[in-house]
Amino acid sequence: MSAKRIVLLGAHPRWFDAEVSAVWLRAPKGGLVIALGEPRFVTGTKEAMYYVERDDVVAKYIDHLLSLDGEKVIDGGAAHFLTLLDAVDALQIKDALFGFFTEASAKISAAKAISSSST
Repeated sequence: MSAKRIVLLGAHPRWFDAEVSAVWLRAPKGGLVIALGEPRFVTGTKEAMYYVERDDVVAKYIDHLLSLDGEKVIDGGAAHFLTLLDAVDALQIKDALFGFFTEASAKISAAKAISSSST
């Protein structure tokens, strides 16, 4: 998986004298996934399943993965940078994070389906 570019839909904040119109969320690596776990989990019954977000884990992932160039994390920390963003952009960043895990789960499910159909 590669970094996801997120075009800011709200106001464009200034960061170290530069206007920011887009950010990147880098793909999490295995070590970070093992250290932090899933950013949300599914709960409920067969009739009503829903996600429960782990806000502390989401914040840690974003702090480790948010970037202005897709390569290195934000100087000064993502937590402070996020305070400059409108809600719509914070939600876009969270959606991108969850997308990495959704894509990984889909790949695992597809591989299991192929493996079980070949036996």
